[in-house]
Amino acid sequence: MKLPRLMLGCAILLWGWQWQALPLALGLALLVELASGMGWRRATRFQTLCRIANGCTLLFIALTVYFAFTVDAAQSVLAVIKWTPILVLPLMLTIALSGMPQVPLAIISSVVRRRDQRAGHSPDPGPDQDYPAAGRRYNLAWPYLALWLLSAGVANRVGPWFYSGLCLLCGWALWSLRPTTPR
Repeated sequence: MKLPRLMLGCAILLWGWQWQALPLALGLALLVELASGMGWRRATRFQTLCRIANGCTLLFIALTVYFAFTVDAAQSVLAVIKWTPILVLPLMLTIALSGMPQVPLAIISSVVRRRDQRAGHSPDPGPDQDYPAAGRRYNLAWPYLALWLLSAGVANRVGPWFYSGLCLLCGWALWSLRPTTPR
């Protein structure tokens, strides 16, 4: 199931408000909502998505090492959690622009790619098949929303407004997932 329209943008704005980076959050929210709401889609190859995911992983490792050597341990963990949603943004934008509601888990995990290869499922599809036919597919939008909310919560700004915004977003998410009965 897809995220409701504007939900991810609202979560990004909550993150920006909590981290006092509202101009950055506004730009990111507009970028994400435009990518998910555009009518045109661009086909993206499996290998391209794997490379983008690997690049995001390398950025995450580099950021973690940087903060490990520049600030104390507690601040390092908080800083990494703060910036992780932005590090994953290139992958999520690519998935949104490709129009795929679900992607194979092999895109984000080389362990899954190797396991699929041992099971006889080719993680490297041929020219006639762009994505592996076998393997589970997942909608990464919901975990990405949770990552933005977690990152916003790490800011730890005291006040009831964060909890109100978090409850509204969680209620909105649950409302969109409710079962609908035909009448």
